[in-house]
Amino acid sequence: KFVTYDFARLMDNAHTVSTSTFADALIARITGDPEDLARYEQERRETLQKEREAREARRVSDP
Repeated sequence: KFVTYDFARLMDNAHTVSTSTFADALIARITGDPEDLARYEQERRETLQKEREAREARRVSDP
């Protein structure tokens, strides 16, 4: 689940993305533009990677 901050704080297991990223993803899905879809997918991957790194840092600092 990829949502903006306002919804993410109300949900479990949600990934927070910026409002502009969320809007871009919505537009990409509606229009089906390959460039938009690729950009959205790249931003999604970057968000997931940052979340993984943050979880790993917390795990290492507090085993």
